[in-house]
Amino acid sequence: MAIKHDAIMGRGASIYNVDPHSITIIDGWNPREDFEGEEELLSFIKENGIESIPPLKVRKKKDGTIVLIAGERRLRAVIRAIDDGFPTVPVPCIFTRPTISQSEAMFLTIFENEGKRFNPVEEAEAFNRLRSWGVKVSEIAKRMGKSEVFVYRRLLLIDASEELKSEIKNKNINLTDAEEIIKDTSNIDEQNIKVKKKKTEKVDKVIFKYNKITATMSTKRDLSDEAKDVFFEMLNNIKSYFPDLEELGFDSESMKFEIKKTKTEEC
Repeated sequence: MAIKHDAIMGRGASIYNVDPHSITIIDGWNPREDFEGEEELLSFIKENGIESIPPLKVRKKKDGTIVLIAGERRLRAVIRAIDDGFPTVPVPCIFTRPTISQSEAMFLTIFENEGKRFNPVEEAEAFNRLRSWGVKVSEIAKRMGKSEVFVYRRLLLIDASEELKSEIKNKNINLTDAEEIIKDTSNIDEQNIKVKKKKTEKVDKVIFKYNKITATMSTKRDLSDEAKDVFFEMLNNIKSYFPDLEELGFDSESMKFEIKKTKTEEC
């Protein structure tokens, strides 16, 4: 049966053309928090047109509201393109059945994000919601094509502190270390202390390697352009953990670190 709505501006066999301003994004529905890549998508739309993007997945509620199920990055980019002066044209959409369950809609959201997969924390949030809606871990694993161990490891991240979650998202701490911290303690403050300790250990290793490489070079002028690129990459790596290099003993003239204890070692 065909979907009827004032916002529908045309249709094909199964794809409807819908006014993008009439699609509601339910706050908090999408586990995704990182919308990186939206600029590239915006450029693609401006170059190729709104009709060129893959269809959004939407649902028409009983009250007539059209809500987004999957494709938030695409819809956000479309709205931005229109706000930037791009002609307002309908966006391709596929309507799910009105009676689709929350869990089925969430699975659809996860699968639709395979192009730009959820990070581990976002994945944990999606799995946790499915579990809260009565979906067993074994079923989540089966539907995702993953092992139950994989799903349980993701669910463990739900108990991480906000600081630890942030470090995971920014890839400043590996998942194995993060899991160890969560298993060691559920106390938020203790988790944060352990996060800082892990960061310090990584930074100390990079600083040691950096100083070892620069040990035979007396000044910045001794460095080739290729070597400088390597060193600046290492410095940027260190700065991702501790933005203030001088606090770590870095001398901008010699481009070396004076070995000293960091704040986290003194805690």
